[in-house]
Amino acid sequence: ISTPLSDNTYRIIIDSMPVPTVDVLIFSADLGRTLLFLRSNRPVQHVFYSVGGRILKNERLVHAALRKLRQETMIEVTANDLVLGGARPLCCGFHLHGEAMLALRRLLMKRV
Repeated sequence: ISTPLSDNTYRIIIDSMPVPTVDVLIFSADLGRTLLFLRSNRPVQHVFYSVGGRILKNERLVHAALRKLRQETMIEVTANDLVLGGARPLCCGFHLHGEAMLALRRLLMKRV
């Protein structure tokens, strides 16, 4: 049985260590729009944001993405439905998709 950390201990850990996280972006079929959600939790409460959160100990990146998407939206997809960007795990057979990454870059550049 684990004991929750005190707020002070948690803050010390957060301030001194990187916390691995995953974000899931949901695009329209033409990649012209992104679905965002109004967050109800801190630290960005009441702000529109992508789905995501902390990666659990020993959890693979793809499994974290699937878990967070299911937990936060009740959307069920498979690993084959995901396009991985930003990093490439050495497992799971994922490959970066050039066209999708270029479209994502163009979309993000429009927002700046």
